[in-house]
Amino acid sequence: MYCVYALKSAKHNRIYVGLTKNLALRIKEHNAGRTKSTKFYRPWILLYSEELGSRLAAREREKTLKSGFGRDYLKQLVSAPVAHKDTCLPAGRERWFPKMYCVYALKSAKHNRIYVGLTKNLALRIKEHNAGRTKSTKFYRPWILLYSEELGSRLAAREREKTLKSGFGRDYLKQLVSAPVAHKDRAAVS
Repeated sequence: MYCVYALKSAKHNRIYVGLTKNLALRIKEHNAGRTKSTKFYRPWILLYSEELGSRLAAREREKTLKSGFGRDYLKQLVSAPVAHKDTCLPAGRERWFPKMYCVYALKSAKHNRIYVGLTKNLALRIKEHNAGRTKSTKFYRPWILLYSEELGSRLAAREREKTLKSGFGRDYLKQLVSAPVAHKDRAAVS
């Protein structure tokens, strides 16, 4: 899985768009000054992220975010109040950014626990889990992303979440945990 992301400079009026396989590591690299094009505008804050199944699809989405439509969308995210960030774009632009729902599974790094949930913003949701803002997961922190899958509707995402919470789904996730590392990279994004 590849992740397309947008970062906002905390000190300057800059937005950076890129793609990566490891979002957390890439943000650390940007904030450490290891990227020539972003080191003068540190620190960076994650503004937007989206996981896509292939590098080609991620590259196309990155191009879209770097286009005029994409820049307008990202500027709306920056200027919109937090409660309104999920609102629709003006008529005609919805096709560029369909609302996607992400079903995900987290594994506790310290305990033998797996948590399954669904969200619109995976990066933000993982941060909330690791910050202890979720009642059901705060005692089992830190959490590591084990599995994620994007679906086009909330209904489809909810059905997939139910499947992963069933006995069959739990067995599948336990197999991912015990599988050799080469197999984990196929299904999980860290």
